[in-house]
Amino acid sequence: MFNLSSLLIPFFFLVAFFGYTTALTDRFAKEDGSTDHPCNPSSNAYCGGTWKGIENKLDYIEDLGFTAIWISPIDKNIEGDPAGAGEAYHGYWNINYEEYNEHFGTQDDLLSLISAAHKRDIWVMVDTVVNSMALVGPYDQVDYSKVYPFNKEKYYHPYCIIDWNKSDNKTNIQDCWQDSGVLLADLNVESSDVKKYLDKHIHSSVQQLDFDGLRIDAVKMMNESFFPDFVKSAGVFSMGEVFDYDPNVLCDYMNYDIGVTNYVVRLGLNFSFMAHDKFQPNKGFGTLKDQTELMTSGKCSNSDLGQMLIFLDNHDLPRYASYTDDQAIIMSAYSFAILWDGIPSVYYGQEQGFYGGLDPANREALWTSKYDQTNPYYTMIKTIVNFRKQVMKQDSDFTRHNYTIIEAELNHVAAKKRDVFLLYNNLGSKDNGTVYKVPTQYSENEVVSDVFGHRTLTVGHGGNITATLTSGYPMVLYPHTKLSDFRLPTINQTVMPTTAREKTTTVYTSFYSPTYSTRSFHGSQGLITMSSSPRAIPSFETLFFTFVFTALAFILFC
Repeated sequence: MFNLSSLLIPFFFLVAFFGYTTALTDRFAKEDGSTDHPCNPSSNAYCGGTWKGIENKLDYIEDLGFTAIWISPIDKNIEGDPAGAGEAYHGYWNINYEEYNEHFGTQDDLLSLISAAHKRDIWVMVDTVVNSMALVGPYDQVDYSKVYPFNKEKYYHPYCIIDWNKSDNKTNIQDCWQDSGVLLADLNVESSDVKKYLDKHIHSSVQQLDFDGLRIDAVKMMNESFFPDFVKSAGVFSMGEVFDYDPNVLCDYMNYDIGVTNYVVRLGLNFSFMAHDKFQPNKGFGTLKDQTELMTSGKCSNSDLGQMLIFLDNHDLPRYASYTDDQAIIMSAYSFAILWDGIPSVYYGQEQGFYGGLDPANREALWTSKYDQTNPYYTMIKTIVNFRKQVMKQDSDFTRHNYTIIEAELNHVAAKKRDVFLLYNNLGSKDNGTVYKVPTQYSENEVVSDVFGHRTLTVGHGGNITATLTSGYPMVLYPHTKLSDFRLPTINQTVMPTTAREKTTTVYTSFYSPTYSTRSFHGSQGLITMSSSPRAIPSFETLFFTFVFTALAFILFC
């Protein structure tokens, strides 16, 4: 079963718990291993990925170093495209808790995947949908007999559609339905009948299938009192998708026995690495520092960052690489997220440099990459994942501590935790070698290794490091003596061919600190416009930033 303290996780959105990727099951791998099967994300249709396909690619996941995978919901979903909203390839339009999504395979296929993963010491987290069931509308024509076991109107909250402009109306968000093309009828989880069934069902599913963890979808749309008994019934670690930029909201949910998705720090990472001189000109990486401090103060002062998912990409957000084609910035941001506090998550395709924008463009088929294990992104993620695993092996307290930001300036940030030291900038690959002199935690004359650049440095007077970041790539330092018997993979820094990225994206959020205002900033290629209007985040299928996508491969790092 899932042991949080031992998570290394790069979460492959298949979901790989040491952190590989969140894996969209339908888009990760074909059972026959083919790499030429067409898949157009804009079609919103099944492309043919299966549980057997994932099992056949466990070598790929293991080679990256991930020790956990997170897969799409497994329940039977609406068939076809009855509402003109596309097919349920993502797995979130469930209609029967007692049957499996036959597009992904059989129960035996799922058991085989989990068993094969466990033999490699890879844990499996499953995405769960307990907030709603999918009905074909309009409302006056819904047929409750099409879903099971909640096949009567009495099991649902009274019909109303969530008004996302009422961000301060918690009841509206928790009790009303969503219209995602199909109607997502809101289960009355406060009802003893509904609650009793869901608790019993998750217990039996975990016991029968041997899952190691849960990702709970749409947590904000459910009454908080539901979670403690549900998680206790599951008996495994549970991560809740709390799509919110208000740290008080995120940390409040952690009082109910679930981990949460750290959208607050994700926002800081996004802006700091992309926002150079156009975003609060005197701020730069100060934005990351501010967002990090929000997660360790107020209601978050007693929260455990180690139970929060740290990420940049997921199935609801435009891929980070859609904002810029600067390889140094992309690799810097991805590696930083893997090393930072929390359970790092890598969305499948990050390791192949995928750059799809808004949903559904960000839900590409991984097999189109031919699972290339030599490209720069793959080698970088493999190196950083294995480095983190080595640190955790040598220092059992590593994940129990948080990073201290030493410097957070316009164009660079320096941070330390235990024996790890990070130095990053946001100048990109055109940086011809900016020299930094920064204080470290190391002793004078101590020899340290640069994990990213495969070189050694000697610490200077007073524990300072004088270093040059070449072509915008970061510096990740660790005592050389602790790596003497460990061979790290080499990062391929060959610049990949690029394609034009999206130029403009609008981000709507329901929370920013009071000093924030509407503004825009330039990355190396793109322009992002932020709005601090009080409107809430839109519904799941229309969310600009959402967390996981059904059959995604994800990587979690502790």
